Amino acid sequence: MKKRLSKLFPKILFIVYFLTVVALAYSVILSGFFHLFDTDELINSQKVYLNVNGYKPFISYFSIYSPILHWILQPVFAISGFTFVGLTAARIFMILLFGLRLFLIFYIAWKIFGKWVAYGFVLMFLLDPFTVFSAMQIRPDNLALFFLTLALVLLSKGLFNSVKKLEFSGGFFLSLAFLSSIKVMPSVFVVLAVFFLYCLKKKSKQILVLIAGFIIPCLIFFAYFLIQNSFMEMIQQLYIDSVAVINLNRSLAPLGFFLHPDNGNLYGYYGKPPAWFYEWILPILAFIGLYQTLVNVLGKKVLEKKDLFKIIFILSLTFQWLSLFFTESVYLQYYLPVSWLFAFFAAVALYHFYEVLRSRKFKNVLVVFSLVCLLFFVVSSIKGNMTRADGAGFWMTRDFLTNQASGIPDGAIVFPNILFHPLANQFVLGYPLERIPQYIIDRYPPLPDTLEKKKVPYLYFSFNYNIHLRPEWMPYIASHYKQVSTDSPLWVRTD
Repeated sequence: MKKRLSKLFPKILFIVYFLTVVALAYSVILSGFFHLFDTDELINSQKVYLNVNGYKPFISYFSIYSPILHWILQPVFAISGFTFVGLTAARIFMILLFGLRLFLIFYIAWKIFGKWVAYGFVLMFLLDPFTVFSAMQIRPDNLALFFLTLALVLLSKGLFNSVKKLEFSGGFFLSLAFLSSIKVMPSVFVVLAVFFLYCLKKKSKQILVLIAGFIIPCLIFFAYFLIQNSFMEMIQQLYIDSVAVINLNRSLAPLGFFLHPDNGNLYGYYGKPPAWFYEWILPILAFIGLYQTLVNVLGKKVLEKKDLFKIIFILSLTFQWLSLFFTESVYLQYYLPVSWLFAFFAAVALYHFYEVLRSRKFKNVLVVFSLVCLLFFVVSSIKGNMTRADGAGFWMTRDFLTNQASGIPDGAIVFPNILFHPLANQFVLGYPLERIPQYIIDRYPPLPDTLEKKKVPYLYFSFNYNIHLRPEWMPYIASHYKQVSTDSPLWVRTD
């Protein structure tokens, strides 16, 4: 009887695990799809519209984000149109990217740490509220992380099998990750540095193949902006202005801001729900797993190829985490390059706890106890995810966009800029002046000059318009525009 139970136990365990992951993943996808569209998602979608309509990034409009995501999304919007349906299609595309990234990390975890860490990672990753909230949004960070993960998989296969094409492809996608978002820069530099030192020690020329793959996208990217006569503007806005914008908004989201309780939008419930406790437990487990992995690697006289990637993961988590302390405003998307590594090493920690127990009985007790704890968090997480997936925010976005465009003809210029309409000035979707450094505002013509030159027919102030206007601009507004009605945000040009 005992032998029969011992044989059935792993099968029962796998069935429970599989059903748990399916239920959790289903709730995660629903939450990602139906949640309220973030302002950044609308801004990124608007930039796709602008690029398709002949606007040039960094010249026609101000941007602190790489346009690679916007270029990739052009076919999505070309098929579905620049409507709410197009927004929905873009979000589905990002959810598919999220699913592919999950599979790729699962694969590399299996190859480097074994199947149990891979299985554990999936649960730990899908339970993370920060991941669920922002990892499926329409933002360059998620594209960059997909490219980074794909690069790591290709480099691992290339290194293990000595296939130069895979090493070249790994370098290629590593470069795309770097060009898509500077938030993954610490991880990119870690990969390059570790491979360089490895090849230097082995006196191998493999690093040249990786670097060749890395350089080509960079050359194409920079050459494109040189041809467009916007190379300096691109450098200025991506790598200098972006820092100034973050520093100006330092008080909005200091480090640890999202770890405060009573955030029902993030954790599914107000107060201190299980998801909030999980977000505190996850990094603790992660650093235990990181420490154990480091001890394991340092204890070896001869390093295997797998250990090379363990070092990459250790250093990536270390530097990505430390970079948060040098960021003035740490929004949720800034945790994205860290969250998956937290889940990765947390799974390593749980497996280590299992391995150090010598008694089979104690091991089974630990497995059951871990499963009970995880199921507790899973049930709470599913409830929170389904709360966000009620569709209220999703349809609210649709209704808001419909009401916003009411009375404004398609293709009409509006200030402040609204979704899927041409620009009045250089700021996409009416970015509030208070969040833009003065030296950037002074770079462009005063608003009255722009409104006059383009004869902008509509103004739209859905809330306090002082965030978009300066007192010295008001006389021009008063003499050239009239509010449609006292309760309407729409103003129409009178001359």
